Amino acid sequence: MGHDTVGLEEECGHESETILRLNLEIVKEVISTSRPVLLPKKMTRQLDPHEAINFMIKNAESYAQAKANVTYLEQFRKSKKAMLFAEAPGSTVADKENFAYRHPEYMQVLDGLKDAVEEAERLRWMLVAAQARIDVWRSQEASNRGLDRNTQ
Repeated sequence: MGHDTVGLEEECGHESETILRLNLEIVKEVISTSRPVLLPKKMTRQLDPHEAINFMIKNAESYAQAKANVTYLEQFRKSKKAMLFAEAPGSTVADKENFAYRHPEYMQVLDGLKDAVEEAERLRWMLVAAQARIDVWRSQEASNRGLDRNTQ
């Protein structure tokens, strides 16, 4: 997938938009390429562990990028606070901190962080679900082997 991260070091207004755009691209790609393997109560087809493994391989980079976005925004939030703190018109620490925390650019970074965490968690749980499908398949295969031994 190799999502481009150019622009993340630009001024605050641009990096949050870049992060949001990257996350939206990841979401669209995952939605367009993933096929849920959830089955109705009565199984109508055999679980294919290769599908789950391919899903995990295909989405590993997206998950890594989403985690990197979270880490970047967590760290950038601190930098943005410091930049706004330096710009603040007040003379006391409390005045400067109040200015920084209520500034629209700081709020924009927080919104970007929220979206990045949401995407990272969504991808993580999709990967956990793919692993669970593999575990279910493994358990079914073991049960089938047990049934085969009992019928011989």
